[in-house]
Amino acid sequence: MRPRSAWSRGLLYGGIFAGAMSVFPGLAVVFGDRSALGELALVGGLIVSIWGGLGFLAGYASHGEQRAGTAGPDSPIALPSFLRRLVYRFVAGMLLSYIAGMVICGLSVLAVLLLDATHPVLENQVPVLRQGRVVILVGICGLCGAGTGTVTACWLGAMLARGGNVLKPIARAAFAAAPLGTLWGGWFGTSTGILWLWLAEFQDMTAIMAAIAGSIGGMLVAIVMRLLPEE
Repeated sequence: MRPRSAWSRGLLYGGIFAGAMSVFPGLAVVFGDRSALGELALVGGLIVSIWGGLGFLAGYASHGEQRAGTAGPDSPIALPSFLRRLVYRFVAGMLLSYIAGMVICGLSVLAVLLLDATHPVLENQVPVLRQGRVVILVGICGLCGAGTGTVTACWLGAMLARGGNVLKPIARAAFAAAPLGTLWGGWFGTSTGILWLWLAEFQDMTAIMAAIAGSIGGMLVAIVMRLLPEE
């Protein structure tokens, strides 16, 4: 089925996104607390509305991408307006960064579980436990930086990708920037944690500053990759 207008494409995309995201609120209603059905329905409706709206924007902004003239597949692409490109890149980058962020979040949870599995060995070793606490705090900063660096690099990589509103090159640019954003964001976050622990005690602000530093690292990665010459 090929939508004939931007509105029909937007409604199609919005319906797909809303239907896909409605699975999670539905599972929460089925398996959740029956006494909180009202709250679950409210939150679920909000989630479905937000993602449905994002899907509509993505579909509406991507419609009309076609080649100029009928000379053949090698003819230049007629780019949509700047506003449509901006809207599409914003939505596509958000969705792609959500995927990349979930991957990093899953790996972070796995790392925490593996670290927690070694905790009983350190229970009766107070000096080692103190050193382990410092390592854990610095590790938290590194994970925060890696997460924000991944999301920022992926999202900004999609925003700065060359070309029009075609998902494949946008996703390629975003997912190429994501792992580098993870590395640089993690390094920035870890460095921030070490510096903060050296200057003062660990506070809630430490993890926030590490997350901000990681986001800056991801931003730099996306900008540098955009400035590299095209192959």
